[in-house]
Amino acid sequence: MKTRKRTLFFALLLLAGVYPILTGCEHDYYQPERMEGKGTSLFGDNIAVPSSFDWSTLRSVNLDIEVDDRFDGNYYYLVELYDAHPFFYENASLLGKGVAKKGINFTFSPTLPNGLETIFIKQTDPAGMEKVTAVSVDDATQLSVSFLHGSSSLRSATASASSFRAAPADLQTSYPTPADAIVINEQSPANYTLETNKAYVIRGTYTGAIQFPNEGNVALYVEGTWNNSSSGFVLQDGAKLIVQDGGCFAASGTVEITGNNNSTLVIAPSGSFIGEKTTIRFTGAGKVINNGILDASLIHFLSLGMMYNAGNASVGEFQVNSPENIIVNDNRLIIAKANFTNGEVVNNNLLEIADLHVNGTTIRNSKKVTVTNGEFMNGIFYNHCLAEFGKVTTSGTVFIGAEETLLSVDEYTLASGTQFDLDSHAIFEVTGSISFNSTISCINGIGSKTALARLEKIIFNGWYNLDIEGNLELENSNFSNLSSGTAFSLKAPASWVQKGESSVTIEATECNNGGNPVGGSGQPPVNPSFPIIWNGIDVTYMFEDNWPLLGDYDMNDVVLNVKPSYTIEQGNRVSQLDLAVTLQAAGGIKKLALGMQLDGVAPASVKGVGVTTNPGRTNTVFGSILANGLESGQSLAVIPIFDDVHMAFGVDAGTMVNTTAGDQSVTREPLKVTVTIQFNTPVNFEDVAIDRLNPFIVNGGYSSRRYEVHMAGFVPTDKANKEILGKVGDDNSSVEERRYYVSDKNMIWGLAVPGSCPYPKEFTSIRKAYPDLEKWAVSAGEEAKDWYTRPDLNFVYHSK
Repeated sequence: MKTRKRTLFFALLLLAGVYPILTGCEHDYYQPERMEGKGTSLFGDNIAVPSSFDWSTLRSVNLDIEVDDRFDGNYYYLVELYDAHPFFYENASLLGKGVAKKGINFTFSPTLPNGLETIFIKQTDPAGMEKVTAVSVDDATQLSVSFLHGSSSLRSATASASSFRAAPADLQTSYPTPADAIVINEQSPANYTLETNKAYVIRGTYTGAIQFPNEGNVALYVEGTWNNSSSGFVLQDGAKLIVQDGGCFAASGTVEITGNNNSTLVIAPSGSFIGEKTTIRFTGAGKVINNGILDASLIHFLSLGMMYNAGNASVGEFQVNSPENIIVNDNRLIIAKANFTNGEVVNNNLLEIADLHVNGTTIRNSKKVTVTNGEFMNGIFYNHCLAEFGKVTTSGTVFIGAEETLLSVDEYTLASGTQFDLDSHAIFEVTGSISFNSTISCINGIGSKTALARLEKIIFNGWYNLDIEGNLELENSNFSNLSSGTAFSLKAPASWVQKGESSVTIEATECNNGGNPVGGSGQPPVNPSFPIIWNGIDVTYMFEDNWPLLGDYDMNDVVLNVKPSYTIEQGNRVSQLDLAVTLQAAGGIKKLALGMQLDGVAPASVKGVGVTTNPGRTNTVFGSILANGLESGQSLAVIPIFDDVHMAFGVDAGTMVNTTAGDQSVTREPLKVTVTIQFNTPVNFEDVAIDRLNPFIVNGGYSSRRYEVHMAGFVPTDKANKEILGKVGDDNSSVEERRYYVSDKNMIWGLAVPGSCPYPKEFTSIRKAYPDLEKWAVSAGEEAKDWYTRPDLNFVYHSK
């Protein structure tokens, strides 16, 4: 309260005759008849805050973390929890810290901001090698996380006999020359026209042009050499051109061969088709069957075309234009430029493509595919052995890597909406850089053994680019986020390791270029140094001082920030707690004291309490102090911090400090005090977690029956005047129902916010300072969970 606070405050004092309380006299200025509740809702009386809403910005999750122990339980692993990936975000907040080893998991309940959706967990092994995984904590209360390389329940892409589409079993690859075939030789006419329903055979050397009949159903067998002199011919329905063993089709000039329905071109094992400028275009269900040597400028399948290669084929350009087309390579197929739209390509030996463009095509590889430049749109690539790419761009494509296979890329220009499914011990490798955009891609380990993604450099170009999940280890130390978004999602059991620190041993095979031998860090294993020091997340506490009446909601009558530091022993228990307390503002005009109750600690558990400095300590509020530094007469540990926050700032009560710029307020440097709490025996972390710290202010009353103001839901100390709880003013507390410090409309007097955040300036409601606060409260915390990250800078305090 400010102007309104000042008027009401002094009116009450004068009417009650209790002004001497400001000088420390034992009088109670509270009178019930003067304290009838008249406060209004923070959001207006027509906007309701659900009674179930607890106003908490923090919550805890029970975690059970199993490390991947390669040292058989002889050393401890260090386990750390973060709110962002610690490899790449230097300012990632450390949410927890402890140790684990084989047979001893790290069980821990970190206190998390409600708006935090994911926590990153890092294990550091005794040799210094680090590994990070992550889990979603949206609404979870209990989670188990394992770094072990275990089984996955996801689907498998393991190679099997049915994984490949080989040449059809009924495919005829041998066509013996009929005995009644009409012979064509060097003595035949230079322009020769074939007749339907007949068979012809070239013997010796024939140079000339041969025309096939329009009716089709004709077969020409080449047992000698045909030096073609025509610019082209058409294989009509059922027509066949068969180059037999020892035969040769040769064309030095530009030749276009067009095949229609059921036409066939066959090259026998020792036959050859030499046509560097020859185009072969099938408009219908034609077949090219090469068992020997095939050299063509262009092969184009428009519909229902098929090529089966069991020989050596070299094609300048290969075009496929329909889903029914299929290419099966059982030996060696070299293509300078391939444009595949739909259709299917099956490689069972060696396929080399210099320039590949794919749109909707299914490619299956069981041996080796080499692509210099590749552009994939949609489609599926099944890799069952070795695939090596130079420069690649993909969009909407699925890559499936079978067990112990390798997909290697030199430069991955862009992966947009691309799915990488890697089976057991499959490797996806990028030796240069890989870029992702805002069309989400995914790298997923789908096998029972851990797959590996070795990515030299990752570049993110959109808000949310990549999911990393499944039984997978990602090896990368070079990460660039070119947007302000979250960039990626890492989901356990997937993990991320630094370059050269992979823990996945993959044996070398003919399909993975040496596999992935694990060399280790080269450092001898050692235990972490105990005790471990963990500097926890800080919290800003904002109080209204007018309890039990509602105030003006500027929440700046007392503002403090508390950052805990934990000294952790070998059993993950806390032997010492240090609280860095920063008093930031005193906007109230009453005499106000500040204390801290540890809700999980009994006084007998505390060995001693030390405070670096004691400004504002007069012993007029907290009274008798035990030898260990705690307030006497309490069932829980209560630590006096200031008997008078104004005195701590060096000003008189009634002076507003650090809430208004200019002449109306006094400006002081925030006052920093360190409170050190030592325990007789180490305590559980959960007993001293930040959400078990219970700071409070005292705004009046006797020292033994004082008026305390706590966060909503937090219990008062034993010395609080509990007789007035829920009975006067706007307070609706109930000891029996364990409901504390809320009004009947679920309004509050204290608020805890993660981090060091700005507080409202004088005479300004926190509703104005944080526009999304109302959405958060009215939705019972389901919406705008990170409201405190978006202040309106016009309504928060600035010292200048």
